[in-house]
Amino acid sequence: METQKDSLSPDFMPGILEEPEAKEYKILTELSEEAKLKIDLIEAIRHACDRQTRKEKIEEAAKKLDKSTRTIRRMVTKVEQEGLAALAETVRSDKGQLRTSLEWQDKIIKLYNQKKRLLKKNNKNGNQKIEVNRHQIWKLIEAEARLIGLKEGEFPSHVTVYKVLEPLINKSKLRHPGQGEKQSIQTTDGPLEITHSNQIFQCDHTDSDILLVDTEGNEIGRPYFTTIIDSYSGCIVGYHISLKKPGSHEVALAFRHAFLPKPKEDYSKKFKLQKEWEVSGIPQYFVTDRAKEFKSAHLKQIAAQLGIELRLRAYPQQGGLVERPFGTINTEFLESMPGYTGSNIERRPKNAEKEACFTLEELEQLLVRYVVDNYNQNPYPRAKNQTRVSRWKSMLLAPLKYINERELDICLFKSNECKIQGKGTVRFKTNTYEGDCLRDCHCEYVTLRYDPHNLLRLMVYTKEENGQPARYLGVVLMLYNAL
Repeated sequence: METQKDSLSPDFMPGILEEPEAKEYKILTELSEEAKLKIDLIEAIRHACDRQTRKEKIEEAAKKLDKSTRTIRRMVTKVEQEGLAALAETVRSDKGQLRTSLEWQDKIIKLYNQKKRLLKKNNKNGNQKIEVNRHQIWKLIEAEARLIGLKEGEFPSHVTVYKVLEPLINKSKLRHPGQGEKQSIQTTDGPLEITHSNQIFQCDHTDSDILLVDTEGNEIGRPYFTTIIDSYSGCIVGYHISLKKPGSHEVALAFRHAFLPKPKEDYSKKFKLQKEWEVSGIPQYFVTDRAKEFKSAHLKQIAAQLGIELRLRAYPQQGGLVERPFGTINTEFLESMPGYTGSNIERRPKNAEKEACFTLEELEQLLVRYVVDNYNQNPYPRAKNQTRVSRWKSMLLAPLKYINERELDICLFKSNECKIQGKGTVRFKTNTYEGDCLRDCHCEYVTLRYDPHNLLRLMVYTKEENGQPARYLGVVLMLYNAL
C-alpha cells in the first residue's frame, strides 16, 4: 500500500531513516569570528605535514568548535571540494518569515489537537493538567516527512513548528504528562531538558557492598557495578559487572550492553526472568561525571561512530538519578544476602567474610533478575501511576534503532593502525598475524581492533577516511612460531 505524500496520521510510529542531505538556499554574508576560527583550524588540518599531526589538529578543532571529529573531517572534505567559502557564515534569503505552507500549518495544528484529545481521553481521573509537548509534535512531523521521502527543507523545522503552536501553548507552563515540573541536567555545555525516552543516557559505577568468592570458595573481594540509566524513565538500560576497577573499557562494555536488544528467548533462559528486558537503544546524549575514564579517546571514538553527543555534568549533585539505583540495589537486593558488608567499615557485619558464598557469575544471575523483574517494574518516583518501563515505552518518539552488532565492535576492542606486510600479514606488538582477509585486501593500511587481555585474535577493518566509517574485513590470528 503506497503512502500518500500529504497524509499525516496521528497514531503512526515514525521510522528511522538515514539523514537526508540538507537542501537550503543560502547567500554569503560577512565573515563572523566563529567562521574565521573555523577557517584557521581547517587550514591547519589541511596543511598538516604527517598523519599524526593531522589527527592532533582534528582533535584540537573538534574541542574548540565543540564538534565530533567526524564532523571536522566532513568540514575538511567540504572545503577541499567547495573552497573556504563553504565555511563562511550564511543566512537564508527569506530570513524572518514563516517558511511553511498553509497546508503544513494546518497539519501541525490538527496533529496538536488530536494529541490533546488523546491525552484528555487517557486522563480518566481528571487530576492532570493537559499539556502537549511541542517537541514531540515536531518529532512526529519530521519522522513522517522522512518516512515518505521528503528531505530537510521540504518540511517544517522545529522552530517553525514551535512558532505555529505558540498561540496554542503557554510555554512557561509546559510540562509532560505525569512528570510534573520540567527536569533538566546541568552540563558543562549548558542545560539539557529531559523530554523523552532514549534521549539522554547517564552512566556511573560503584564498588558494591558484598564479598564474593571464586569457584573454590576463596574470597576474591567486592565487585564493581557500572550501570547505564535512561534519564526520562529511570530504567536501567545496560550494565557491566567485574572485579576490575572500571576504566574506559568497562564503560564501553556497559555501553554495548545498553545499545543491543536483549532477546526474550536468550535472556529468559539464561537468567530465568519472569519479565522481558525491553529497554535498549542508542541515545542522543550520553551524560557522565568528569572522571578520566569518561573523557577517554576510546569513548569519544564510540560516540563519534554512533552519532552520540558526550556531555559532562556541571555539578556532582546532578548525578542523583544515576546514583539512586546503587542505593536501592544495596538496600533491596544485597542487604539480605550472605557476604553483605554494608558501606560503613566500622559497622560491617562480623561474619561477612565467613558467610561470603556467591561467585561473580552467580551474583550476576541474581542482579539481572532483580533489575528486570523488580527495579524496572517499580513505580517511577515522580509518577506513581507509571512503572519505569511503562514510562519508557510511553515516550519513545520512534521505533528502536538497532544497528548491526558488528558495528559495536568498537565498544569491545581498542584499535591500532597497521601497514600490511608481504604475504598478507601484519606486525603488531612484536607479533606477526595472518589471515585470508589480508590477502584479498587492496589496502596499504588497516585498522586492528583487539581485546588487550587476549592478543591471539585480532579483528581487521579498513581505515576510516573522509568521515566514512570503517568496513569489517575479517579476523587475523597470531602465528604460533611468533609465540
